[in-house]
Amino acid sequence: MPKKRILKISIIASLLAICIAAASWWLYITYTYIEFAPLVFDRQKGYVTPQTADDFYKNLRVVLKSQHIDHKLNVLDHPLIQFKTASDKALMCDLTAKAQDVVWIYNHMDEKLPSFLCEGKDYQGFVFHKEAAYGHTVEYGDIVDIELGCKDIEMTKRVLQLQVEQIFKLHKIYANIELPLYYRQYFGYRRENGNRIVYVDLVRKDITSVSALLNGIIRFYQGDKANLEAKVNLTREVVESFGTLVDRGI
Repeated sequence: MPKKRILKISIIASLLAICIAAASWWLYITYTYIEFAPLVFDRQKGYVTPQTADDFYKNLRVVLKSQHIDHKLNVLDHPLIQFKTASDKALMCDLTAKAQDVVWIYNHMDEKLPSFLCEGKDYQGFVFHKEAAYGHTVEYGDIVDIELGCKDIEMTKRVLQLQVEQIFKLHKIYANIELPLYYRQYFGYRRENGNRIVYVDLVRKDITSVSALLNGIIRFYQGDKANLEAKVNLTREVVESFGTLVDRGI
């Protein structure tokens, strides 16, 4: 057999093998599904797996559906995504971030929630009605639930920011607190004397479960600064109390 013919056959065979390998790889990355592994980018360590809240995969399902990412669910209801999607690290970081962003999840959820969002410069918070706040606020008794609007929340934020700064100066235990690092939950009521009170629950963003934050007042009885609470008198424009759940009243 002439050498040229042998060479042509070898080239054709090699090209065919390459095509088969490429097709096999395409089929693999397209039809192979693996469990979603949360990912974030750390400037010092590179891509790392972050800690996530218990409801992370529930929120992730909202993200994948909204972003039209093809996925399936395993027996634990954890999303399985295509291998090619999992290989895109930038996309994985973006999806992970969205699943942990309470405001993003709030804006893309279909279910009816007992709270609504108010946000402004340096704050994000959720307003609840009496039923969702029951048992968590002081003076509950015969108080009258009032409807709060985002203008009330903005005023609450201004009063809280101004007067809490004075509390920080007087009590060194609060010296390192930065209010923008906390989500807020609000509940409004009126006292017998007519004063309008806003109960504010502040929960540190890095430990918050998205579902819990949206569905009811959160409690962390740890005695540290993970969970703070305040009462703001809107009628008098004063902060009546501020502190952790243990040192309530400082």
